[in-house]
Amino acid sequence: MASALLAGSLAGAALLGMVSDPALAQAQAGEWRAVVVGIDDYRDPEGILSDLSGAVNDARDIAETLRTLGITDLSVLLDDQATRGAVVGAWDRALARAHPGDLLLLTYAGHGMQRVAAVDSEEADGYDEFLALHAFERRGPGRQDFILDDEIGAFVDKAGDKGVTVALVVDACHSGTTFRAVDRRVRPRYRFSNVKVEGDLMADLDESMLFEGLDVDSGGAEETIADNLFSFSAVLDDSLAPEIALPDESGQAVPRGALSYYFARGLRGAADADRDGVLRFDEFKDYIIRNIRTATQGQQIPSIVASDENWHADLSPAAGAHSSPAPMPDRPIRLAVHGEVAARLPPLEGVQVVAVTETPDIVWDPATGDVISGIDTVVAEDIDADALQGVVSKARAHLRFAALAEMAPLTIAASPPKPTYADGELVTLIMDDLTYPYLTLVNLANDGTVQFLYPLDAVEAGPRDPAEPFILEDILVGRPYGADLLVGLATDRPLPDMVEALRGLDGTTRALDVPDRMEERLRSASYRLGLFALYTCAQGAPQC
Repeated sequence: MASALLAGSLAGAALLGMVSDPALAQAQAGEWRAVVVGIDDYRDPEGILSDLSGAVNDARDIAETLRTLGITDLSVLLDDQATRGAVVGAWDRALARAHPGDLLLLTYAGHGMQRVAAVDSEEADGYDEFLALHAFERRGPGRQDFILDDEIGAFVDKAGDKGVTVALVVDACHSGTTFRAVDRRVRPRYRFSNVKVEGDLMADLDESMLFEGLDVDSGGAEETIADNLFSFSAVLDDSLAPEIALPDESGQAVPRGALSYYFARGLRGAADADRDGVLRFDEFKDYIIRNIRTATQGQQIPSIVASDENWHADLSPAAGAHSSPAPMPDRPIRLAVHGEVAARLPPLEGVQVVAVTETPDIVWDPATGDVISGIDTVVAEDIDADALQGVVSKARAHLRFAALAEMAPLTIAASPPKPTYADGELVTLIMDDLTYPYLTLVNLANDGTVQFLYPLDAVEAGPRDPAEPFILEDILVGRPYGADLLVGLATDRPLPDMVEALRGLDGTTRALDVPDRMEERLRSASYRLGLFALYTCAQGAPQC
C-alpha cells in the first residue's frame, strides 16, 4: 500500500475507516483499542521542526474522551515518549491483542513531512509522506524517528487480514505544494515542515525498529482506500493545518488542532445529528467538516474519505454510551497588536490581549488598519482604534453562532464559488438542508456592521417549502472589505419579535446583539443555523 493512503490522510488528513467487507461489518460490535500520540516538543537539533502548542492538548482530549466511553485498551504517547520504537511497539501490541471485529483507533497530532521519492517511484508529486516523531532529524540517530506512509498502508492491510478495522486520525500536514509566505505580522503554528528529506529512510532502520511482519512496498501510489479503513483528514491535499484557539471544558481558550477537537466532541455525542444514540459515519463526517469550516471561517477544509461513504456504522463503543458534550462557552477574543503599541489600545469589551505567539484569534496592525486572523488571512481593512470594538464584537458573535450551529447546522453556499469577491460583483446565496419553513438571513460585515437581508416583507416572512433550496440573488459586493459572516436561520415557527429586533440592528455595529436576540427566541423553537464566510476586496487588489 503506497502513499495514496496519506495523500488523503497525512497531508493534513485524518482518516476514519469504513468497513464495507461483510466479514468486517460487525466491527462496531467488537472491542475498541487505541494508540494516541501527541507531540509539541520536538528535539529538532537542525531547526526544521518548530515546537507546537496544541498537539498534546489534542492527544489528552481524545484519550479522555475514549476513557469516558469506556475504552480500557488505551496507550498514550506524548512528546519524548513518542519515539519510533514506542509507537511501532504500541501499534504492534494493540493489533496482536485485537480480535476479528475489533476497531483499532490510531491518532496522531504533530508534524508531517515529505521525503523525495525514489526515481522509479510512481508517486504523482514525487514525494513520500511521513509522520515526524519526537527526535526526527535528517542526519544522525534521530533519522529513524518517523512512520512512513507506506508502513501505515501495510499495517492497515495486515489489520484487515485479521478482520480488524482501523480508524486513522492524523491532525498534521506536510505538503508544501501551495505553501506561501506567511504574513510577518502573525505567527501561526502550522503542523508542517517545508524541508524535504533526501534518501531512503527505511534503509537506515535496524530490524528491531521495523513493524512486525509487514510487507512494505514503497514503489507506487495506490488510488484506493482499504476496505477496513475509516479516514478523516485535517485538511485537503496540498493545504496547511494551523493550530487555533478553541475553548476547553472550562471555557478557557487553548491551542488546538481543529480536527482533533471536533473528532473528540463528535465522539462524545455532538455529531449524533438525529439524537438516536448511534453515531454514524455520515453524521460524523458532516459534523467535522461543517464545524472546522465554521471555526476557521472557511480557511481549513478537512478531507474525509472512505471505501464506501454510503455505509452507516455505529461508531460508539456501546450504543447510547455517549452523551452530548457541554455547549462551547462564550469567551473573550484573544487580540494581539502588531508593533509596540498595545498600551495605546482603547478600552475594549470582551478582549484578552495576548502576544502574537500566543495563538491569537485576531491581530490588529494600527499602522495599516488591517486585522489579520490568527491563521494568516486579512479579515478587515481600514480599522482604526475607534472601529476596533466592532471587529471584536463580530468575532465574539462568530463564536456564539458557532456554538448555536454546532449540532443544528444549515448549509450556505455562494455562487459563483470563489475564494474572494471583488467590489461591484453580484453574488447569489444558496441555503440548503432547511428542514424548517421560516427563514432569516443576516450579514455581519467585517467591521461588525449588521446588515439585515431577509425577510424584508410579509410575504417573505411567511412559510416556504423547506424541501426546496432558498436562493437569494444579486447581492452586491461593496465596502467594507474583508471577511463577512453570513448567518442563515431556519425555524419551525414564525418569530416576528426576533425578526423585528434584528431589523432594528441594521446598519449598527452591534454585532454581538444579533446572537443575543436570536438565542432569546430560539429557546422555544426548533431550528437549523448556518454560517458562511464571504471574503471581499477592492477591485484590482492582489487577493482579487
